[in-house]
Amino acid sequence: MKNKALYIVMFALLLIFLWTPIIQKEFHIFKVKPLMGVIIETPKPQLTLETYTSGKFQKDCEGYVSENFGLREPVIRLYSQYAWSFYHKNFNIYFLPGKNSWVFYLPAVRDYYGQEQSKKFPTKREAIEFIDNEVDMMCTLRDSLKHYNTEFLSYMAPDKAFIYPEYLPTAYWKHDTTTLNGSEYFSKRLEESGFPNIDMTKWFIQIKDTVDYQLFKRMNFHWDFSAAFGFDSLFRLMKDLNGLNIPQIHIDSLTTYIDDKLQNDEEMLNLMFRLKDPTVQHKSHVSVQCDGCYKPKVLFISDSFIWAFHEQLPEKELVEHKEVWYYNATSFDGFKLERHDLNELNRLRRVLRADYVIFSACSHQWYDGTMGFAKRVLDDLNDRDLVKLSLTMNEIEADTNWMKALKIQVSLLSQPLEKVIEMEAKNILNNQPLLKDITEVSEEAVYKAKVAKVKEDLRNNPEAMENIIKKAKDRGLTVEEMLEIDAKWVVNYQDQQRK
Repeated sequence: MKNKALYIVMFALLLIFLWTPIIQKEFHIFKVKPLMGVIIETPKPQLTLETYTSGKFQKDCEGYVSENFGLREPVIRLYSQYAWSFYHKNFNIYFLPGKNSWVFYLPAVRDYYGQEQSKKFPTKREAIEFIDNEVDMMCTLRDSLKHYNTEFLSYMAPDKAFIYPEYLPTAYWKHDTTTLNGSEYFSKRLEESGFPNIDMTKWFIQIKDTVDYQLFKRMNFHWDFSAAFGFDSLFRLMKDLNGLNIPQIHIDSLTTYIDDKLQNDEEMLNLMFRLKDPTVQHKSHVSVQCDGCYKPKVLFISDSFIWAFHEQLPEKELVEHKEVWYYNATSFDGFKLERHDLNELNRLRRVLRADYVIFSACSHQWYDGTMGFAKRVLDDLNDRDLVKLSLTMNEIEADTNWMKALKIQVSLLSQPLEKVIEMEAKNILNNQPLLKDITEVSEEAVYKAKVAKVKEDLRNNPEAMENIIKKAKDRGLTVEEMLEIDAKWVVNYQDQQRK
């Protein structure tokens, strides 16, 4: 009888074990902590006679199930914890443990040991030729942009591996003295060419032994509080370049604190239990000096070090408008970081509307030069029609009343705002009737346009529409009526937040 009861319990546990992931996948009963890192969704495989007979469907199903089973996140964290705790092994290819609980970014460590150049260029000569060409393009672009009152400069983000090499792993690592250090050579060539550039790694190396705090946390690849010192130097340089009375950063004090929930790059290990960072946390208390100053429009072309500007500084007090071209591929526009694919935008007009265009990257990223930015903009500047179109679009955008009319046209034409501005610019250049002249601009019209835009966004959001359909059913309304109610609520809430 005891054995029978045991078999029943074991069978019940087996069923629970088998069915829990399936139930979790469908109903999300348990709240799980998402994994850190870039998520590339695996598409659900489509069953067809061709994919089934070729075996592709079965293979795709295996990949899809392995990426989408219920409780996948804690299972991965548990296995990662096991590998780390017993073998000090991790599955993040960029995460490299150093000495005394320090962690480093693998490409940066390779660069310190002279092993990164050969991954980009077979020979030192080829690396030098590439960098020389990039510097020439940067100088040419800067001279060209000055004609449009846009200043172009560069900014080398600090690199932890070069600043604190004493904590780097030494086993199996050897210095290759036959290669080129890309950022060091870039910095030298930019200085020789008279191109404005700040090398933060060089400066941080100079001051690290004169300050009583670490400039980087042990568990972070990126900077945090020390970014305030870096951007302070950047804004001073910007002001010196063209004499604009732009805001200046003032660091009032530096305080220490403890925050166990603070995000570090260590989270990329995806462990069940986070590693404790023994580094004392610091916070820069920053104020902005701006007595009758001019807040500039700034465009950053940058790697991930730029996010410290958003996180550590009162950016709205420093700039009128900010745009980030992340790795010169994705635009994060404005303070709310609206995301756009750069291929869908008029890049040149965004360059020409900026007071300052700043290219920024850390050491190993400089082997990619300006990531294609300088060449692309130089090519665009040679297209006179594109230049005229871009300047005209910027003139339209600077007119508040004109933009009100075009925002109404966004909903009427079912086109993105960028496209509508471009249409209006072409109307001007081709002497065609203007959209602003046929648009009724009133508070009611603006409100209706906003509601229409939100409704369109909701329709394109499957999760939102699922919730709207459910609410419509519960309240005895049509889906369209419920959609209208929700859209108006969103618009009213957004307007209230702006006040």
